[in-house]
Amino acid sequence: MIAKTIMFLSSYSPVFILLAFQVKDLPAKWVFGALAVVGLAGIATLLSWTRQKAATTFVIVSRRDAGAEVAGFLAGYLLPLITLNKSGADFYWASGTFLALALIVAVGSSMVQVNPLLYLMRYKVLAVDTEAEHGTRLRMSRYLITRRDVRIGEVIDAHRLAADVLLRAKG
Repeated sequence: MIAKTIMFLSSYSPVFILLAFQVKDLPAKWVFGALAVVGLAGIATLLSWTRQKAATTFVIVSRRDAGAEVAGFLAGYLLPLITLNKSGADFYWASGTFLALALIVAVGSSMVQVNPLLYLMRYKVLAVDTEAEHGTRLRMSRYLITRRDVRIGEVIDAHRLAADVLLRAKG
């Protein structure tokens, strides 16, 4: 749950930065700036911490690029950016409600890994089906965060970031 919350905050870090520059009042600039810093530091810490855990070996059974899901996710950036009046209680109430609803949906679903910040960090996200290498035939659908592509049948080592999200060891 904590990992998914950090992934969510980091996915909105770019929009928090944009809002910090666009809002007019100083307290809001500090809030959006702080949210951006928390998201950026959070993803770096989460990836580093996850790599400290033991990796598990998996066989890639199928794969597809999940990048198109990121494009759809970017539409969620539009609400706070197209609001004409970026000040006043109505704007802050609407922005807070939108972010709370987006957090609930993201953490409760498998959308947490859809994160534009990962692409800025030169990662790609693949939807993969895996089997454990040690011979079990239990097939699992997951998302793999990686800097290198994978092929069907390839054996990889990966760290578990969340139940349905893997971080490839060594790239």
